[in-house]
Amino acid sequence: MGVIESGVDFEKRIAAIYQSCRTKDQIQEAFDKLQAEMDDKIAANMKSTREKLFDHFDDEVVEKLKVTRQHTEVYLNRYERWLWAVTQLGLQKHADFNSADPVFYLKSNPFKNIKIPIGTYKLQKNVTDAHTYRIGHPLAQALIKKTKNLDTPNRLLVFDYTNVHNRIAILEDLVGQEGFLAVYNLTVSALESEDYIIHVGLTGAGEELDSDQCMRLLSIPVKSEKPVNSSLNIMDLDNIQKKKQAEILDNIATKNAEFFEEEMDKLDKWAEDKRNSLRLNLKEFDENIKENKREARIARSLPEKLAAQKKIREIEKKRDAAWREYDIAGRAIEKQKDDLIDTIEKQLKQNVSIEKLFTIKWKLI
Repeated sequence: MGVIESGVDFEKRIAAIYQSCRTKDQIQEAFDKLQAEMDDKIAANMKSTREKLFDHFDDEVVEKLKVTRQHTEVYLNRYERWLWAVTQLGLQKHADFNSADPVFYLKSNPFKNIKIPIGTYKLQKNVTDAHTYRIGHPLAQALIKKTKNLDTPNRLLVFDYTNVHNRIAILEDLVGQEGFLAVYNLTVSALESEDYIIHVGLTGAGEELDSDQCMRLLSIPVKSEKPVNSSLNIMDLDNIQKKKQAEILDNIATKNAEFFEEEMDKLDKWAEDKRNSLRLNLKEFDENIKENKREARIARSLPEKLAAQKKIREIEKKRDAAWREYDIAGRAIEKQKDDLIDTIEKQLKQNVSIEKLFTIKWKLI
């Protein structure tokens, strides 16, 4: 109601309907007419608000609000946009793409070793009239693999910020500047392999770019490119990369240490609960034995005494079994601790490899 007009005016419109209409059909017709009027106002205000968001707010804010410039467009998160860019690159000669929504018609299969049907694909949820396209689709996986293996020679890339629809505040100070940027793939292997992408950038004045600036810069359309004669082996970029690599390895070590403490704490608490439960069980057996021995002493006849002793022996057997369970549980707990220590020790023996994916000279206009 606040989006449409003042609440008082809206309330007057509703009151007028009930005062002037006499039948259920008349009331329904009046409300349908009011709704149609409001739909137009809501649509106009939403369009205006959407444009203001894109014009005045940073791209990250717009991304978190999950809005698109046009109401008909489908919202894509960052990873889906990356997938869409890879798809458009890889299927230039094999598909026709929709200009507004993430939809394409596959005309021919570029991968002869993979069975991929021809037809319409949509990068959307709840698709019923086309093939659902997502990162796990065989076509997407093949395109990602192909893109990763593309040759990336040194280039001067001119990024065009003037034609970017969304405002990117962290790049505005870089407009008119140039510099260097490199992307590395860090692989840390222990019990399992983990990959980290490291972005490193410098301005021509030697100022370091943070990772977000590098990523946002690479998301901007390239206006032009040309080969660079120099090798672009910028020592400063490698030094920054080494610093970021050290930070990642420190974070992994901290994460492993926290994991170790949490798991040891869980084991200790579980062990204490287990031991307390077994101790309570043993205590109940001892008290039961003591009570039956008292009854055996005061029994008057031999059959009663024999029955009491037999019951005592049965309880003692159960108590002995509980002691064995207590001992077995203790050894199991210690084994779990040893296994956890062995696991963490293997993680400390990491194999670290670093690969420079590409280096560019950049200019932002």
